Amino acid sequence: MYSEEKRIYAALLTGAVLFAVLMAFFILTIIRYQRKRVRTYYELIEEEINLMEKERGRIAKDLHDNIGAMVSAIPFLLGGIVSDNESDITLITKLKRHIDETMLNIKQLSYDILPRILSAEGLEFAVKDFLDLLTYSKKIKVQFSYNIPKGLVEAEKEVMIFRIIQEILQNILKHANATAIVCELNYTGKMIELHISDNGVGFNHKNAKQKRGGAGLQNIMARVAILKAKIFLTAEEQKGVDYIIKIPV
Repeated sequence: MYSEEKRIYAALLTGAVLFAVLMAFFILTIIRYQRKRVRTYYELIEEEINLMEKERGRIAKDLHDNIGAMVSAIPFLLGGIVSDNESDITLITKLKRHIDETMLNIKQLSYDILPRILSAEGLEFAVKDFLDLLTYSKKIKVQFSYNIPKGLVEAEKEVMIFRIIQEILQNILKHANATAIVCELNYTGKMIELHISDNGVGFNHKNAKQKRGGAGLQNIMARVAILKAKIFLTAEEQKGVDYIIKIPV
């Protein structure tokens, strides 16, 4: 009887071990499948974003070289018009003002598509210029600092980081009613740390999609994931928003 019980216990133990091994194999298979699925998903997103950026670059070049050049030539033509008629002078002044506004809109549109200064001068100058453009004629105090060695970040990653900054800053201007913005980019020796904060109305995490626009936040998160970065978002109503994004080099 005793030996019979031992055989039963041994069989049960063997069965339990086999069951545990099968369960572990099953769980590992699911985890691997999910990881592969997530990896494939982000690879497709990255490929789509890269194609989109190339197309944006082509459009931005056409916009700057053709339309921008033609519009910028109009004030010189208007300057050649000589008239003593007061109504003509008033009309020419109005036209020049509208042309200035049109050029500003073209520059803003060019930035939205792809800023030429990013490829020509690099990330620091592109972000600073974008901040100046966004806050032009607006009563917003901007604190900007940049401490990243030249050549550390490759061009594609610079575009990705710029798009994240662009999305966050545009969200702030559209929704935050902020009077102060802090934008900092620093190299810590191991990674790049992006810090953006404002003193605006903030938002509730639970209502983020309604308060700040779900698409904007999703675009930020998608690019953060592609960069294999970590994002730390602190937000409270009436206390502004604080973004810290740590990007591996």
